[in-house]
Amino acid sequence: LPRKRTSIIWQHFTEENTNNPFKKEERLVRCNHCRTWAILFSGSTTGAKIHLTKCHQYQSLLQNNQQHQQVDHQNIAFKRKHSKQSTNLAQTRLLQQNDGSL
Repeated sequence: LPRKRTSIIWQHFTEENTNNPFKKEERLVRCNHCRTWAILFSGSTTGAKIHLTKCHQYQSLLQNNQQHQQVDHQNIAFKRKHSKQSTNLAQTRLLQQNDGSL
């Protein structure tokens, strides 16, 4: 049984079958973002991780995701703020009704 791949790089790289019996310690992989080839030596994924820090397509994808997350967080904060105000207003009206002051 082959070992389970636990590194996060396998979400961003695809391994190609080289069928080279003399270089079993080398793996030929391709970046799923920019389609660049890389060679991983003796199971180390460090080179692939370094590639992701320099890959323009991957970096722009990360930047776009961060911008969307910031907008989502701002929307959530806005909704919470206005939701609290609505709740406070409703509670105030209910208290006024109970006091008969409305």
